[in-house]
Amino acid sequence: MTKKEQKLLWLAGIMFFGYMIPFEAAPFVWQKSKHILEKIQKQKAEISRLHILKAEVNKWQQEFETVTQQSQALESSLLSGETRALVSARAQSLLKEYASDSKLNLTSVDLPEFVETGEWLLLTQSLKFEANSKQLMSFLEVLQLNLVKFWVVSIDVSVVRANHLIGTLKLSSFSRKVQDEASTKN
Repeated sequence: MTKKEQKLLWLAGIMFFGYMIPFEAAPFVWQKSKHILEKIQKQKAEISRLHILKAEVNKWQQEFETVTQQSQALESSLLSGETRALVSARAQSLLKEYASDSKLNLTSVDLPEFVETGEWLLLTQSLKFEANSKQLMSFLEVLQLNLVKFWVVSIDVSVVRANHLIGTLKLSSFSRKVQDEASTKN
């Protein structure tokens, strides 16, 4: 190869690279690097989103556990039974037990009244009693503290003689809707 050919080859190489680098290679490298940077940004955003979701998962798991515990507590505070008669018997049995524990003398236990609303059954029970103030307060405390909840709707108390009370309590509690006795016979 002669010197002239070498110079021409160098000149062709310089022209080739002079054209290729700014017009072909640089845009190609720019596009690739831009694409890689976009992928990195998307991955960083995805990682950030996943960290937020991880924190949210922990928060919602805790919220779910809290609601589950509250639901279980509510469910355990309801009267159980498959018919109104069984719910009524359970309520009367519990109230007699609570009265016995607090030494409250029940003189009369009326039949409960039921009101249905949606999936719920409201039971209202009237009790007549004789007691002293300590026994009455003990009974009301037992109602408050026990697992199956009864709420005092009304209380009517009269003093017969010093520290001897007679009165009527009207209490309410809840149960899930139960079958009617007529439908259980069929």
